[in-house]
Amino acid sequence: MFERSPVKVAVIGGGNMGSAFAAGFLRENIVSPADLIVYEVNEDRRANLKTLLNCELRSAPGKELSDTVIIILAVKPQVFPDVIGDYMPFINADQLIVSIMAGCSVSYISEKLNGHTKIVRCMPNLAAQISEGVTVFFAPDAVSTDEKKLVKKLLDAAGESYAVNNEDLIDAATAVSSSGSGFVFYLFEHWMKAACELGFSEEMAQRLIAKTFSGAVKFWQEGDYTAEALRKMVTSKGGTTEAGLKVFNQRGLGESLVEGIKAAYKRAGELSQK
Repeated sequence: MFERSPVKVAVIGGGNMGSAFAAGFLRENIVSPADLIVYEVNEDRRANLKTLLNCELRSAPGKELSDTVIIILAVKPQVFPDVIGDYMPFINADQLIVSIMAGCSVSYISEKLNGHTKIVRCMPNLAAQISEGVTVFFAPDAVSTDEKKLVKKLLDAAGESYAVNNEDLIDAATAVSSSGSGFVFYLFEHWMKAACELGFSEEMAQRLIAKTFSGAVKFWQEGDYTAEALRKMVTSKGGTTEAGLKVFNQRGLGESLVEGIKAAYKRAGELSQK
């Protein structure tokens, strides 16, 4: 449980990510219900949020937005230019803008906000929705050290967060940890296929694979070994692991993983609104 920060926070966009972070702020006692506002234009979604969030919910901004210290942009990137105009009359230069919109650079957001400089760009991943995510964030020099600490505190409500000093690393994080979730599920998908073909039920296969991965991750995180060292540790000469790895190497699995992640990074750069 975190020590509550006496700041007012607004979340623009009550979709999956916006609501996940808002719920985390409340659950971890970072922001009080009275100091949190979530803006969601969709009436049905707003109704659903009432059961999830014990805070103020609004369909449109008013002068209350001017009193907030931090504004989190959680709308879809493609609608951001169309909706932000409604909020502009209530945004002032002292407010800290935290964007979790994919593919929107600090300069792009600044342009749409009439030159606003206090902007933090973040890249969360899927597991943020269950408070097990990882978020990478970049803050330019206009954001103070104390403000960066506050942003990290907020982002940690959805898992863990890490600051980078180069905005290009946000595109890299998109490939490694955001698209990375999809890559892991791709491995799960094919691992499931193999397990079922070997005779396991889908339920048993899922349990075995999930525990194998979670156990391996924990072993890796809590020890002083590299992934390579651990792989060698369980690979006996002439054994079963070696037989499987031999096929993986023959088929170029390792190289394909590296090239796939690099392709995702390249595409992230191409899609970014600079």
